[in-house]
Amino acid sequence: MGKIRNCRLTPEEKYIHKRAVSLRNLNDEELVGLVDKSQPIKRELRKERTYAVAAFIEAIATIPGIGQTTLEKIRAYAEEEHYIEPEQADSRKAQ
Repeated sequence: MGKIRNCRLTPEEKYIHKRAVSLRNLNDEELVGLVDKSQPIKRELRKERTYAVAAFIEAIATIPGIGQTTLEKIRAYAEEEHYIEPEQADSRKAQ
């Protein structure tokens, strides 16, 4: 694959290239700091996703034609794929 001329790059491609070059130029300490800073954001996004999936499962429970067996299969799949935490699914069952 040949090199693409800079004049043929879209503005988005130029921005991505500029970011990639800046990341490659970071030293180890700066790179670790950047990764550490992103960890709380990832945790917060995971928490939001977990609540959204649990709310979705609750919402589809009211749809006619979706029985308890189907809900249990959906919950089991969500747990296996780590979309929800096991204790969260257990608390939903108790309600």
